[in-house]
Amino acid sequence: RPTLRRLKYLVKWSHWQLLEYEEQGASPELRALVLDEVIRAFSPWVQRLYLIDARRGGAGAAELEEVVQHLSPLCQLLQRRAAMEALEQAAEAVGLAALLGALDGKHVDRCRTMFPTVLETITLFTAQQQQLLRKQQLAALPHSAQAAADAKIRRLLHEAAAVSEVIERPDVVQALSQWHGPSRGVEGPLG
Repeated sequence: RPTLRRLKYLVKWSHWQLLEYEEQGASPELRALVLDEVIRAFSPWVQRLYLIDARRGGAGAAELEEVVQHLSPLCQLLQRRAAMEALEQAAEAVGLAALLGALDGKHVDRCRTMFPTVLETITLFTAQQQQLLRKQQLAALPHSAQAAADAKIRRLLHEAAAVSEVIERPDVVQALSQWHGPSRGVEGPLG
């Protein structure tokens, strides 16, 4: 598993790279490749989260805190406009490729690694933010702090919905189920 230091570096690099590509007018595919590289590094930490969940809370708070700490840089990246747009464009590209019968290895990899890693990270952090928000409301913290936290939750949930909308479409699900590896892909449009 990548170290926290490495993950933080990848997030900084990716944000800078996404902004550079945006300024240069680079294709959405180049931006998606940046996300592929960075988000893949967080995947082992999401897998660890699955193991913790499989033990039904058998993990100590320290183990869960370690996972949260390592996924936190990804959550911060996902709140950046450039990353949000690149992620949504990557999801749209998968949907279009499935519709046209042109799904290839990069699309499948995004559906099997990048998108689930993003969705699990968003699920984890929105749940934590909502718990924190409830505690803040009970503690009667200023409305501005509560509004900022609520806006963060809404942004993350919007991003998750955009990705889920594409990968749960029947044509995308069917195309993924018919994937036969990089040499053959999915032949012809579906439907």
